[in-house]
Amino acid sequence: MDFATALIPHAVPFALVFARVTGLFLLTPILTSGSIPMRVRVMLVVSFAAATYPFVPAGVLPDTIGSVWVLGPLLVSELAIGFVLGVFAQLPLVAVQMAGYIMGYQMGLAIASAYNPELDTESGVIGQLLFFLAAMVFALIGGL
Repeated sequence: MDFATALIPHAVPFALVFARVTGLFLLTPILTSGSIPMRVRVMLVVSFAAATYPFVPAGVLPDTIGSVWVLGPLLVSELAIGFVLGVFAQLPLVAVQMAGYIMGYQMGLAIASAYNPELDTESGVIGQLLFFLAAMVFALIGGL
């Protein structure tokens, strides 16, 4: 049995893990920063999916799929699950940034704005400060 024949049974389960990880990395805080090049993000997704795949229980993932019509909805659902997980991970950080924007507006710092490379937007300086503090806390508590 050659190498390619041994990998074929793992192609569909790995594709499902890869789809979920891709959906997760689309919105995960810190990893979606505009300052991280796209090639590095793709490399992180592939390496994280390859590192995660061996720990998925064997009975959870299907071994083979009969057709593309069955695999397509499975991939889309895994991508959607990962996307929702990324949204829930990003939601507290965006809420902290919005709270900082409101605080800055009430303090009279609404005109002072700075570019936020993490979200690729402009935001108030207080909101950006709180966002980066929240991102640091997120990374320190093991959010990644």
